[in-house]
Amino acid sequence: MANYVTVGALDPEKSNAFYDAALAVIGWSKFMEFRGWRAYSEDGTSNGFTLWVCTPFNGESASAGNGSMVGFMVKSREQVDAFYNAAMANGGSDEG
Repeated sequence: MANYVTVGALDPEKSNAFYDAALAVIGWSKFMEFRGWRAYSEDGTSNGFTLWVCTPFNGESASAGNGSMVGFMVKSREQVDAFYNAAMANGGSDEG
């Protein structure tokens, strides 16, 4: 069984640019893509945990899951800070 999480995308082009930038600083990259879907993993190898960014199956608008969180394994505090900075610089927000 694969280990993965999916997050909904309102605008796949904008979401892909965001995740490409934020995940790159922790060594993650795209390994698969098809219409409305993009998969990311550490080193882009498809091994281990996978993040899928996609348009919702039901065709309705994607919305944030209140209280949902996804944590990524990183190698250092510096990667945490770099990820945060890349996310903020590419349209992310911080709830505090």
